This record gives sequence, structure tokens and C-alpha cells, in this order.
Amino acid sequence: MSNRAFTIAAVLLLATLLVSACAPAAVPTAPPPVVQTVVVKQETIKEIPVTVAVPVTVQVPGAKEVVVATPTVAPTKITAWFFGSEDQKLPDGTPIGQWWRDNVVKPFMAENPGIEVDFAMKGAEAGGTTLFVDTAFAAGQPPDVYMDSLFRIGKYGQKDALLPLNPILPPEKRELIDPQALQAATKNGITFAILTDNSFPDALIVNRAAFKAKGAEDLLPKGPDRDWTTEEFEKACQAVNDPPNNYCAIFFAKTPSYDHAMFCWLAPYGAKRFDPGVYTKVTDNSPEAIAGHKWIKSMLDKKMAVPGPAGLVDDDMDAYLLAGKATIGSGGWYEQGLVQAGQKDGSLKVEWDPYMVNYPHPADKAPGPMCNLGGRGWSAFKTGNHANEAAALKFIDYATNADLNIKAQTAAGGGLAGIPLITPKGWDPKTLYGDNEDWNWIMRMAKERGTLDMGYTAPNFNEVRAKWAEMRQAAWSGDMTAEAASAEWEKKANEILNRK
Repeated sequence: MSNRAFTIAAVLLLATLLVSACAPAAVPTAPPPVVQTVVVKQETIKEIPVTVAVPVTVQVPGAKEVVVATPTVAPTKITAWFFGSEDQKLPDGTPIGQWWRDNVVKPFMAENPGIEVDFAMKGAEAGGTTLFVDTAFAAGQPPDVYMDSLFRIGKYGQKDALLPLNPILPPEKRELIDPQALQAATKNGITFAILTDNSFPDALIVNRAAFKAKGAEDLLPKGPDRDWTTEEFEKACQAVNDPPNNYCAIFFAKTPSYDHAMFCWLAPYGAKRFDPGVYTKVTDNSPEAIAGHKWIKSMLDKKMAVPGPAGLVDDDMDAYLLAGKATIGSGGWYEQGLVQAGQKDGSLKVEWDPYMVNYPHPADKAPGPMCNLGGRGWSAFKTGNHANEAAALKFIDYATNADLNIKAQTAAGGGLAGIPLITPKGWDPKTLYGDNEDWNWIMRMAKERGTLDMGYTAPNFNEVRAKWAEMRQAAWSGDMTAEAASAEWEKKANEILNRK
């Protein structure tokens, strides 16, 4: 062993012995790291961070090195789960997770060196359910920070399993947040989530290029309202429908994921899920909703929609649309974002010209109200680890900064962006969307026609959604009549809503 190696080993051993001898039986919390400067004439100074209770400086006479053992505090490590998957991308091709790590997580940790954030995109694999969080919660290991849609976060907010965020909501911050967003995520005066953005009201997305190729672009609805009847919709579908190579439309029912978009097909018939604010019973076991289900079944029977919706999820819709195997789909703004990202990174192999329009309505009905997914935002689980809970609140406070929120929405672009719910004073939406005609159109539609109350804060809402997936499976596959499936759905849903 060299003299240098021997000296270092001896010094470290001596430091350890000194600490062992001096430290009390119950070691108090270590003080913050102390940077010590030791000046020894014509000798090398070497600082080695060692986790000790007290500062230790060891000098060995005649040694060429002086070892300084400085106290360090192990950082607080928190987990942050952001709903999605690692392969999801922004319109410019940047993975969503990478953007959040680079623009939020890393800057936060740089400003807070005592906190480490383990950030992960999770949940897309759960098919719109909370199964991935349920499993962790049951095991006593929920994430410290949880970013997701209100209807999934709300499940835990209703159970009082989330930390109150009131301590990071002083008046000056509250005034930057949409009041309805605060109200939606507050129970008995306790705000359990800070919502950052609301999804756009849902619209259909049409690949206009497919209609142009068939010389049928004139069959698409035109401005200013972009409305069409179900009869006009079917006529347009016939022009591009070419099963099994291409289907005009696509419906899905395997899981609850993105199910509000499936309700958008029923809304023009006059269907509604709840009476506004009344969450003790569903109201879509109705002649209006049943008529909508029957029309969807007729589209499947005519082979103008992808077969087997009971086995399809919203991700399947993405794949069919982007592969050119379906021409019209739900989720207009989201799908437009996928198209933009695919065009940017070269993964989109078919010609796509996105055009957003309203859902079709029966000729004897006025166009229906809009549907949307609801807001999403940040929350923190109660873990009993007070250091982690404090760090989680600090991270959420940082992530919900108004300027940072606008930066996030800007990065998401016109496709994946939502309507910001936290905005700086005097913020002008035109700075985000400019004169985007789709933005202006859909916001005017929402203002004029309103949006349905989908009951995102209703008791046991996710269980209710799961039962509606079963209802769609039965009615759209033909296993049950629309009437029978609706009656069974109403009975089960109401039982769940009123369960204590």
C-alpha cells in the first residue's frame, strides 16, 4: 500500500473513531453541510464529505494531505408521478417527460439542493383507471407528488388521502387561479389539488387529406359553426370508407379511458350524464341516450366504424388514425398534437391534414353542448413522512407558478395544450394561441353551447366510469339491447354513487 493510500485510510479510520467516541447514543439531525477551509502551508488540502454528526478535521503531522471530514445531510428524496407514458411527445417531437425533467424538475432541484425528485411518467398503461396508484396506495407506498386529471385525483381527495395545499395558496397566488378550478378541487375548505389547465372541449378530428383524395372535401361541414347532421356524416363516411383498409370512424369501450369523448357522440341526441351538480343518480338511461347508442351500433353494423369496440381503447384510436386506417376520431386537440409530433419527427407515414368539426346531430335536434375531460393538476399524498410532505408541497408550489404554467402550455402547442387555469396578471390568450382559427372556433362553441357536467367530483366516480364501459361493451356489441344495457347501467351506477 502506498504511503498516500495508507495516510488517507488511517485518517478516515481516525475520523470514524473520533465520531464513534464522541457521538451520543441518539444522534440529532445533522446540521446543514459546512464548507470548511483548512490552510496548511505548502501542503495539499483534500476535502472528503462524510456523513457525520459533527465536523471533524484530522491533521497528521508530516502528511502531505490534510483530510477534512465535513458533515453532510442526506437529501430528502420524493417521488413524483405524472400521468402519461414515456413515449408520449409534444408537437415538436420532444418527449413530454423529458420536457418536464429539463424545465421543471432539474431547475427545482438546482434551487433546492436538499431535495431530490424521482420523476416518472406513469399510468397510461392503466387504461384510464387509477389501478397503478391504487396498487401503490394499498402497499403504503403512494407517490409523494401526483399529477393527473381531476377525476382520478378526486378519488383520493374524497378519501382525505391527500395533503391540504392551503399552506401554499396565499391570497396572491389564489388570485391567479381560476376560481372554478379551486372550487372543483376543494372539499370542506381543504384544497387537495391545484389544477393547472383544463382540456379543450372535445371535437372530432377529420383527416381532410383523405376526403381530398376522394374528391369529397365538399361533404365536410363548413364554417362558421362546422356542424353536420348524422345523415350528412354518414354520406361523408361512405366516400372514404374502405374496410378493412380504412374505416370512417372509430369507437372504443374496453376501459373508462377518455370515455367523455364517447359521451360526446350522445350529447347531440340530448343525452346528459347528470343534472348539473346532482350526483346521486345518473340521467342517461333516457330515450335520447338510447337513440345515440343505437346510432353508434348502426354505424358498426354498416362497417363504417372499426369493428370490436369492446376490445378497443383510446390508444387504439390514436394508432388507427395515425396509420391512416381510420379517418375521423374523437379528441380533436389531442389527436392534432399527435399528428403535429408525427410530422415533426417523421414517424407519421401517411398524409394528414387535420380539421376539427362538431359531433353530428340528428336532423330534428339542435347541435348539442360540448364535453370535456376536465382539469388536471398537482396533488400530494399524506405519507406520514413530514420531511417528504414538506418537500412535496415545495415542489408543487414551484410547478404551479403562473409563468411556468404558461411556459408548459406554450411547449404543448395548439394540440396537446389545454386552457391555462393559472395565469399571470394581465395575461392575454393570444400570446399562446394567436389568431388560431380552431382555438377561436372551439372557444366560441363552448361559450355559446356550454359544456356538460360529467360529474368528475361525484362520489366513487371512477367506479361509475368502469360500469359505463361495461354498458357500452354490451350495447355496442349487441350482447344486450341498448334499453336493457342502459337500465342495468343506471341501477349499478346509482348504487355506487350512493354507497356510504
